[in-house]
Amino acid sequence: MKKSLLVGVAVLVAGVPLFVLAFAPAPDAGSRTVEYKSWRGYAESRESGLKGDASFVALTSKADFFRTFDPVLTPRGAPDAIPKDAFDTQLFVAVIKRDGAFWDYKVEKVTANGDTLTVSYRATERKAVGTAQGGTTAKAPVPPTTLKADPLPATTVKVAPAVRGTERAVLATKKDDATTAPARGPAATVDSSLIVSVAKDKYLSVVFVENGKKVGTARLSN
Repeated sequence: MKKSLLVGVAVLVAGVPLFVLAFAPAPDAGSRTVEYKSWRGYAESRESGLKGDASFVALTSKADFFRTFDPVLTPRGAPDAIPKDAFDTQLFVAVIKRDGAFWDYKVEKVTANGDTLTVSYRATERKAVGTAQGGTTAKAPVPPTTLKADPLPATTVKVAPAVRGTERAVLATKKDDATTAPARGPAATVDSSLIVSVAKDKYLSVVFVENGKKVGTARLSN
């Protein structure tokens, strides 16, 4: 009788870990995968007003985007054309680095949990292509060229009045141009920016996870 009781207790104890594991929440419980699109060919504008070694931003309007970024030509080709109505349904989020290095980005996943959007990506510093005199590693510059708008009659260029006090939006610089962006010199190279868009939702914050580590947060107001 005593032996049978001991065996029963042993079986019960052995089964507890399995029971706990079966009902333990998954690490990303409540998260869902979000479809995204990456955008290339944009460098930070000198009029962005952003400072520091890095910035993490969420852009909800065309005015916000083109105050922050300029379309540029690079050896990789022309910038991705952004549809005129993209900002009606898409939220654009971006990472901008200003540490003097050139970076390659790869988005690993974009997820949402409640009102928080999380963008997880890999950032790899671009490898050097040679060694400068004295043994100092030389980085390979990829100089972007700011796109220039074709001359247009004054009637095709409209400047919106002030929005929220200090915002000024240039609505068009070239007729039927999908990017509708003014031409300004970049303050940071195109290689230093990661730009991703997702469908708009009731997000209040965007968390940026770089190489497995949380590096920044952007706040939104709906």
